[in-house]
Amino acid sequence: MRTLILFAAILLSGTLLPAQETAADSSTVTPAKEKSNALIFILDLHHDLWMDVPEEIEQDGFFRSALGINIGLMYGIPLGTSMFSVAIGPTVGTHAFSSNGQLLQDADENSFFQKIEKDIAGNDISYKRNRLTLTYLDLPVEVRMKTRSDIRAAVGFKAGYLVGSETFYNGDSFLNAEKQLKVRYYALENIEKLRYGALLRLGYKWFNLYGYYSLSRVFEDGKGPELYPVSVGISLVPF
Repeated sequence: MRTLILFAAILLSGTLLPAQETAADSSTVTPAKEKSNALIFILDLHHDLWMDVPEEIEQDGFFRSALGINIGLMYGIPLGTSMFSVAIGPTVGTHAFSSNGQLLQDADENSFFQKIEKDIAGNDISYKRNRLTLTYLDLPVEVRMKTRSDIRAAVGFKAGYLVGSETFYNGDSFLNAEKQLKVRYYALENIEKLRYGALLRLGYKWFNLYGYYSLSRVFEDGKGPELYPVSVGISLVPF
């Protein structure tokens, strides 16, 4: 998460610098064209709702689960003199699945979630954090609309490649519930490398509501549970 925040700061500084240079020489630039054909900073903060979760596994509540984030730059291209434009550009995004399910592998190396309940001696277990996090490098394409009253809307599609995966657990030890355990595993197996889905933005000026529906599953077919993330949140986009 700290890496993504640093990436956002670098991208934001890159978008502000050209704006300052334009203001210094406004006599030689056409304002309308400069605003339409421009690099656009993207920041989405969202809560992930996971579809087709195994029956015995419960997702953590909104205030306990982690937020997902999308950060990146897109290039806006106006469609003539209409209120519509097209935007395309790379983003980095995460999904977070917080639940009471521990991600394990069976004898055939297939992934599955096991409900966190008791240690090996039968004592009850509690946990502070149990999370699966996936990070993707995406290429979204959006068709955007901006009215004269500054109402904005965008519909689009994005495809991405998995660049990171991890689980993080912080709670009672599975061997002895009287002891604490904090462990993180990286480069998880059986995760689909490619993902794709539809997205939507709707708002006023730079503040928008954001939604994403994944059309691809998280785990490879036959090698894990059939999970599909659905993201709902806010989007800060000065387009």
